[in-house]
Amino acid sequence: MHIIFKCFLFFLCFFLLVLLDICKSYKIQKLDKYYIQNVNKYNNHFTFKKNGENKKLKIFKKYKLHGSLNDYIYKLLIRKFKKQKVKKDVNIYKTLQSAKSSYNIDFLFSCNFQLSEIKQKLAEYSYELKLIDAEKIKIMYLGKKKLVRPIKKQLEAYYILFSMEIYPSMIKEISEKLKLQIHVLRFIITKNKKESRTIEYKENDSIKGSVLKVEQNFFKKIF
Repeated sequence: MHIIFKCFLFFLCFFLLVLLDICKSYKIQKLDKYYIQNVNKYNNHFTFKKNGENKKLKIFKKYKLHGSLNDYIYKLLIRKFKKQKVKKDVNIYKTLQSAKSSYNIDFLFSCNFQLSEIKQKLAEYSYELKLIDAEKIKIMYLGKKKLVRPIKKQLEAYYILFSMEIYPSMIKEISEKLKLQIHVLRFIITKNKKESRTIEYKENDSIKGSVLKVEQNFFKKIF
């Protein structure tokens, strides 16, 4: 047992001596820590000792060392881990879309707003929809209706039918934006139907014919 242990120690010492000799013979001289700020002052070679002799090794520009070898490796690692992927802006309106479909939007607008304000909001909706390639936009004013049940504590609302052709992928975004509109009491979006699915209201409860005619003419002039 002692003989085996002594043999192990002998080979271990021999291995360490050989390794130490190799490290000494190939020891690389450390470069100036300011090398990175003064690259132009140095030539394209760096010196190292091998078997007691100074030797020069050419540095290719692609793998040019800046600072000591340890600094160079450290910078490579940092560059790798800190590498950030550049995210390009994706225009969702320019990506491949499915065929356009026809949609109807039944609006109930609040009577707390003037018709001029509602007209302005409808003009804004039309403009924004055209920016996302909506086509064949039509607006039909159906008068002031008395609601079956109150909506946001209101018993009357302006009923407007809005039709258009647009990409189906845009409907969800349109719906989310319409929910934020304070002018809109309620809306329903339907697809590919000749007759719109209407919101409940009492028949024959619209305002007087003369006033209704004035309101209809008002919208016809704008749209």
